Amino acid sequence: MMTRKLSVSVGAVGAVGFGAIAVFAGALTCSTPFYDQSPDPGGSAGHISRNNSGGSSFANRRIADDFTLATESPLAVIRFWGGNETDAPLPNENVVAFNFRISDAAGPNGGPGATLWEVARTIAFDTTFQPTGANVGTLNAPEFAYRVEIIPPLILPPGNYFLSIGAYHFDNIIDADTETWQWSVAPGAGNGVIAEDRFDQQGMLVRTDITGTDMAFTLEELTPAAVCPGDIDGDFDVDLVDLQSLLFAFGTANLTADMNGDGFVDLVDLQIVLFNFGSICSPCL
Repeated sequence: MMTRKLSVSVGAVGAVGFGAIAVFAGALTCSTPFYDQSPDPGGSAGHISRNNSGGSSFANRRIADDFTLATESPLAVIRFWGGNETDAPLPNENVVAFNFRISDAAGPNGGPGATLWEVARTIAFDTTFQPTGANVGTLNAPEFAYRVEIIPPLILPPGNYFLSIGAYHFDNIIDADTETWQWSVAPGAGNGVIAEDRFDQQGMLVRTDITGTDMAFTLEELTPAAVCPGDIDGDFDVDLVDLQSLLFAFGTANLTADMNGDGFVDLVDLQIVLFNFGSICSPCL
């Protein structure tokens, strides 16, 4: 299965561009975390994290949290927790979309540096969410668990990164009276490294006035059962692109087109593609 890969070289970062996020409302057991900072089951504090621009110093306040990967990891699902900056019972009262960024950790004081990957998707069509039964923030807003799928998965090399999430709102001009979204804090001591734009428009800077804070999110990979047989390009269907890819690699040791994992692209692999030709599959259905 083809995946997108972050390319990082010494002294420079190879950008990976924009990728699609698609979400399916199927079973949520198709993925497993390779990085886990789950929220406190009893509720938690939250930090405001919004992405709107506008004519106010309250615009573009984003939160970023660091994570470290010891091995290469295929990012297929981002799961995160949060809720409104309000006590209203309605979910996501004025959130229309989320923006996701993965940055390197080469910024000031080891904070977020260059953006390696970024995408924004709507909450109505591209995000699944459900209440946790807990609350978030000083106003005890209902907390929700959010989930987005990244198709095809994004391969992250070992290294240090930051994940930031910003919420878009109906009113693009953010001011002091605009209710917004807040990202839940994970329990435990944490490592005390988060960054934010604190209304000063100075970019993402590491906070030094707090300790022991981590944000609530998990980064997940697909379970083996979620693999789509015959899908070489990783777009969760088997079509002419997959057939052409296999024929181009026929007779070689191409790992991407080796459907049965025997180290060689041959008639068995071709049969797998042809048998599944025309099928559409989702990792979570």
